[in-house]
Amino acid sequence: MEFKIYSSNGDLKLSVEPKDSSTQVEEVQTGDMLTVSFTLSERVAVEVNDYADFMGRLYWVTEKYLPEQKSTVEWEYSLRLHGLESLISRFLVLDMTDGGNDAVFTLTAPPREHVALIVKSINAGFGTTDWKVGNVESGGNIVVDYHGKYCNQGLKAVADAVGTEYWIEGTTVNLCRCEHGGLVSLGYQNGLTKIRPDIADNAKVYTRLFPVGSSKNIDPEKYGHTRLQLPGGAQYVDINTDKYGIIHHYEGNAFADIFPRYTGTVSGVRFQERTDSEGNKYTVCYFRDDALPFDPNQYDLGSLVKRVTFQEPSELAGLGADDNGTHYFEINFDSATREFEIITQFDDSGQLPGGVLVPKAGDKYIPWNMRMPDEYYPLAEKEYLEAVNEYNRKHCLDVSCYKASTDYVEIGERGLELHVGQRVRLESSEYFPETGYKDSRITKITRKLNCPTQMDIEISDALSTGAIESIKNSIEDVKTSVSQSLGNLPDIIRVSDNTPFTDNNILSALRAMSEFISKRKDDTAAGLITFLKGLISKELSRFKGGAEFGEFVSGMLTGIGGAIDKKGNAEFESLTVRSTMRVMELIINRLGAQEGDTMFAESDTIETVTDNGDGTLLLKLQSKYDGYFTAMTPGMVVRGIINDLATGGGHYYTSWMRVNSVNASANTIEVSLYPDDEVPAGQNFPPCDLMRIARWGHQTDESKQSIFYISSTEGRIVKLFRVTKPIIDFSNYEITLGTLPEKISEILPIALGESGIYVKNLVVEKIWQLDHQGKLLPTIRDRGPYDPAQMYYSGDTLRPETSDYENSEVWYLGCKWRCMVTGVTSPPLWNSTSWAMVEGNPNFSIEFEEGNRIWLDPENIHGTLTIRAWLYNQDVTSEIQDSDIEWTRYTEDAQGVPQVSSDNIWALAHANVGKQLTITAADFPANPMSLKRVEFRVKVTLRDAKHDTTHEDEMAATFIGN
Repeated sequence: MEFKIYSSNGDLKLSVEPKDSSTQVEEVQTGDMLTVSFTLSERVAVEVNDYADFMGRLYWVTEKYLPEQKSTVEWEYSLRLHGLESLISRFLVLDMTDGGNDAVFTLTAPPREHVALIVKSINAGFGTTDWKVGNVESGGNIVVDYHGKYCNQGLKAVADAVGTEYWIEGTTVNLCRCEHGGLVSLGYQNGLTKIRPDIADNAKVYTRLFPVGSSKNIDPEKYGHTRLQLPGGAQYVDINTDKYGIIHHYEGNAFADIFPRYTGTVSGVRFQERTDSEGNKYTVCYFRDDALPFDPNQYDLGSLVKRVTFQEPSELAGLGADDNGTHYFEINFDSATREFEIITQFDDSGQLPGGVLVPKAGDKYIPWNMRMPDEYYPLAEKEYLEAVNEYNRKHCLDVSCYKASTDYVEIGERGLELHVGQRVRLESSEYFPETGYKDSRITKITRKLNCPTQMDIEISDALSTGAIESIKNSIEDVKTSVSQSLGNLPDIIRVSDNTPFTDNNILSALRAMSEFISKRKDDTAAGLITFLKGLISKELSRFKGGAEFGEFVSGMLTGIGGAIDKKGNAEFESLTVRSTMRVMELIINRLGAQEGDTMFAESDTIETVTDNGDGTLLLKLQSKYDGYFTAMTPGMVVRGIINDLATGGGHYYTSWMRVNSVNASANTIEVSLYPDDEVPAGQNFPPCDLMRIARWGHQTDESKQSIFYISSTEGRIVKLFRVTKPIIDFSNYEITLGTLPEKISEILPIALGESGIYVKNLVVEKIWQLDHQGKLLPTIRDRGPYDPAQMYYSGDTLRPETSDYENSEVWYLGCKWRCMVTGVTSPPLWNSTSWAMVEGNPNFSIEFEEGNRIWLDPENIHGTLTIRAWLYNQDVTSEIQDSDIEWTRYTEDAQGVPQVSSDNIWALAHANVGKQLTITAADFPANPMSLKRVEFRVKVTLRDAKHDTTHEDEMAATFIGN
């Protein structure tokens, strides 16, 4: 896969091949991030705001990145690029009221107002207006303290206060459960290769809710309780106890606004001017409710002052004094006049109510701090229970989490592009025996960059809480603990002290240096040091050296001792591994390098070479283990490669040999060198000590004439067969993957060095063809005459009957049409955008029903010309507008002189005739028999509004005397 990184001004900076470890991670309320690893031959600086495009989304570099240098020609990169939603963590939530920029404030408002405030801060940070408020769950006022909160933290705080989630789609901020799209069915062998049940990390789970009712409008002596109760006096509500047992949860804030109450409507308002003790005038506001069914003065609640809270959209909604987020006005009620008096409030801006901020007829209000009539309590208890059940529905989620890996082939074939929040029907009769499935949504995706359809997904109703977030919740406790510990330090043991070490004293810095081995300077341990967790050498560019063992001299042939340098490179005399050894790259015998070729065949390493003096060589082979003997057999064609790197050179030499005999007990073979003219390079070289040799083929044994190897020098993976000698030809190739054999370019129009696949036999079930841009080429299929009962395809949808992407073609009225919209139900009409005409008569033509030569009867001049129009063999006469028909006349007198002026006058008089022209004697400028030529001509225009095109044609009719 080619991954492109652009500079902040849009110029292409890098085009790289990511490593297989490169991923994209999406998670609800966490954001979208790419981790891209790759290697370059030179250092290229990656700057802040450099960006990349992956699957149609942009990702930015948020901090300057410096790669790790592995060698003079190798730089290793491991970048993190963040999606747009992650960048909002750069900006603080600001109160920009009246041009301010206050980052420390508290807001009491409905959820949407909170989200709008944060969106405004995001737009200010980006310097744009692109960010908008999306779907926000409705609710009453919530209180959020924005003391230095960043925008992502502010959204999380609002979501927690509302009891929901926030998620971002493009530049739209939503505050609701992240769940969207149609249900996608997934299951084992149905898009998934495995499913593992788990529990959402750190997700809040409870099964027994202890709700706390409101104390508003509650008279304990009358009601018997200080707070609103559930119906029947129930103390708790259980849910999912069969799944998780009994787990308690306590909740009160969610039900604070449910209490025995009456919601009234203002019927009328009046104002009365008064003067205070200092002579200042102010206005008192009164309102009445003609439908109020009781006298509030008969329901006093102790000494509490009655209050009223106005509801949206009243001008007074959200105004007044504040009682833990509830805004109110104190009131008096006059039982005689049935009026409420609002106690006027004063502040620096004036009085309230006052000016335009006054109640109006039709405003809704709720009175409280009073004991309600008895009939309101059962209603409130019922509402309370409904709210508790709704709270459980939203918050007591199934915290089961199903972690699954996708079948990238099937996901690609189905064209599924999964993102967090996607609705999923997870099918499994084992995990869900009652229904066979569970409807949920995707909460996290880890996607391979090199194969976007290969993903690890998490499907859950609940959200996981990361370990870092859990730790943050305890920071204040940690601060308190540290503060307390700093004030209670124990005594210090200094260098000259003989105080025994205990758990209740500490060492000075100098005493510690004398007791412990230094990590910063050379040091010596007086006793044996045991590394219980191993010896680790971490590379730090500002330090040199590593760890040495005994007297160390580096060298393949002359080295002694052992060492580990700062980069972790180790050199030892020998290494014994009793179990598994895992390595990223295994290079065996650097002096016997195989020129980048890896061969899968019998192989050995030469220990010594002895010249027998008769043109043959005796090769002593190294034993790989006790009891080892070579697998070489007489007649084998053997290949070996050696280099002169040890002496400072950089050349590789290939040796070609035939095995004459094998001495298994001595682990030796006798070989003969092939002549120079029988080896590929034209020059053969003798074998040497430490050369690695491998079977290339066999002169007679067909079972040993096949060889499979991977060659970075040739750039291909190869399977050869019938190899009997060092030099091979095209007939020996059975399979190649990568650079094609040179012979291919001689017989096919393929450039030398191009890659491809060559196989002797090819057996496939399906073949998919792409164009040079990677787009699928559909199968063009002639489906015969158009049949309205058939399903036709435009090439973008898999046809189940043929298991391919079909682009249907049909015949209709003698023309061939290609389907442009899958599932089209209308026939291929001339102006249909769902069909494209690909073969047939493309011309627009017109004709006269009466023909174009009309016989004239001088005694009775009368006739008609009727237009018929055709396009794609379809009669389109009815589609032509009269205004698009232009009639003209052409006349020549007896001498052949055109009568231009008379013809123009006729044309103007017949401008709006339409599709049929009636001819009478009045249409001739003189006696028709005295004229040399009379033609009536018509020009027709057909306008295709759907395709924004026009078609034109002309026709003439000549009148001829009897």
